[in-house]
Amino acid sequence: MAGDAAHVHPPTGGQGMNTSIQDAYHLGWKLAAALDGDLGPLETYEPERRGVAQRVLGISTALLDKHLEGHEDAMHRGTDTHQLDISYRDAADTARLSAGDRAPDAPLRRGDGSALRLFDLFRGPHATHLTFGAPASATEDAGVRAYSIVTPGHRPEPDQLIAVDGHAFTDYAATAGTQVQVRPDGYLAWHRQG
Repeated sequence: MAGDAAHVHPPTGGQGMNTSIQDAYHLGWKLAAALDGDLGPLETYEPERRGVAQRVLGISTALLDKHLEGHEDAMHRGTDTHQLDISYRDAADTARLSAGDRAPDAPLRRGDGSALRLFDLFRGPHATHLTFGAPASATEDAGVRAYSIVTPGHRPEPDQLIAVDGHAFTDYAATAGTQVQVRPDGYLAWHRQG
């Protein structure tokens, strides 16, 4: 179901542990949603993770082949092994940022001046709802944490966060009223322009 038990490949890619942890976390939040009565996310587990497993297998096999053939750069690992570009977006979607993309990180500041990052908000077994340039949307779902992000120079309300140098607005192509939902695994569930 997850990890190396689900996809055996040569160790040359050095991605087994990362992929295993990603599989387990990905499956875990989807099983939690299913236990809460929402089967939709669980039905996407195989289609989303199978492509990642196939990619890892391809990279590992290619690196093993290079090693066996005696290539001098056989031990070189490029950005394709970092797994930071994994996306579950629909292949036909050409938007700059779309559901299934890894949620961008950006620096934030609280009203008291303390620093944090978007990734700090995403950490944990919950979904995260971001509203840009407007009050946070109310949610009755205990599994969703909602935040409001405002532009620099804006005097924030106690529950609002400031986008340092506007990076969060830029990274999410956000305007006033843009809303984003980030899945528990740090990928976009949806993105709606304001």
